[in-house]
Amino acid sequence: MNIKIRLIKNKKELKEIFNIRNIVFGKEEKIPREIDFDGLDNKAKQVIILYKNKPIGCARIRFIKNKAKLERIAVLKEY
Repeated sequence: MNIKIRLIKNKKELKEIFNIRNIVFGKEEKIPREIDFDGLDNKAKQVIILYKNKPIGCARIRFIKNKAKLERIAVLKEY
């Protein structure tokens, strides 16, 4: 299969998913940076979506009490 979805493994992948968020939320959807980057990323698990080993999407998972909240789900437009 050419698509992989998994937790990020390093700072390079974190930078890649933040770039995807900048493109999708900042440039395309015009969401202010301070709303997208709300200071909660360090309290979340970060997910990367790879197509043929190229980063194309992301999400974050925050655990609140005994529930998981999926947030910041984004996929590059061309995919």
